[in-house]
Amino acid sequence: MKKIANLTHKQERILLKIAKTGKGEAKKKAIWLLIYHNQKIVKYIAKGYSSLRGKVEYDDLIDEGISSLPKAIEKFDMNVKYRFSTYAIYWVKQFFQTFINQSQLIKQGPNIKEKKNLVFYDSNYQDNDNDSQSYSLADTLNDKENSELDVRQIHQKDIVIQINNAINSLANREEILLVRAWHKIAPTNLLDIYYLATEEEKEELKKKLKLSEKFNPDLLQKHSLEEKKNSDLTMAKKYLEMFAKKYKSSELVDLLNKSENAIRRLKKESSKKLQKIAQERNLHFLVGQNI
Repeated sequence: MKKIANLTHKQERILLKIAKTGKGEAKKKAIWLLIYHNQKIVKYIAKGYSSLRGKVEYDDLIDEGISSLPKAIEKFDMNVKYRFSTYAIYWVKQFFQTFINQSQLIKQGPNIKEKKNLVFYDSNYQDNDNDSQSYSLADTLNDKENSELDVRQIHQKDIVIQINNAINSLANREEILLVRAWHKIAPTNLLDIYYLATEEEKEELKKKLKLSEKFNPDLLQKHSLEEKKNSDLTMAKKYLEMFAKKYKSSELVDLLNKSENAIRRLKKESSKKLQKIAQERNLHFLVGQNI
């Protein structure tokens, strides 16, 4: 397979500017070039959905992921310093998820009522094939002008995202608070904050970000708390400070306003749920751990 060369940061910025503000053929060509040079990130992420082989066609998944790139280009904020590919990952995964869920619903028939579970990829699979050298995540997010991340750091970031997603899937605010407090796991983006928030705080966040009532919360994942405009939000500051320390059992009583016996039961229940989630999502680094 022919390796697709990386764009330099300067080249990428020029193309993004033309793609977002240009007109006619120049705009179309800029969009095409950005898609061409970022298709490898789509292929890389798609390889992580190995558990869906036989259920979803790999080529169809690739086509869906590539179709997400124009939307990512449209929504990309030119004021941020990170690379476009870093931002595009969230859109690719979102389009993948929608496509997979729709495919499952179609196969199960029109009378299906049960809400589909999110399908999570196994990142360990992505580097276990002969083609990964051609479009590895490290190669995609890295070049000489943006070399602050190495393979280990990128893999670690991926693990952090998956751990946070698993915790959020508990869908019970008390359990999420308990797991984060007990293990000192801080939120990393506004989606994590959203799952920690009370109903009043959720409304406050939607108002602050000017979100509609029907917005998809998963899109908040692209709002990293590494960005000052996000971490400076009052709600974000509150929860970042809350999980900057590891709590003792006696302190959890005050945090959750529950008895020690109730907290022990909640801890046992949440740990059991997380183990099940880890097994379902092939999160090898969590399976068997005392979460």
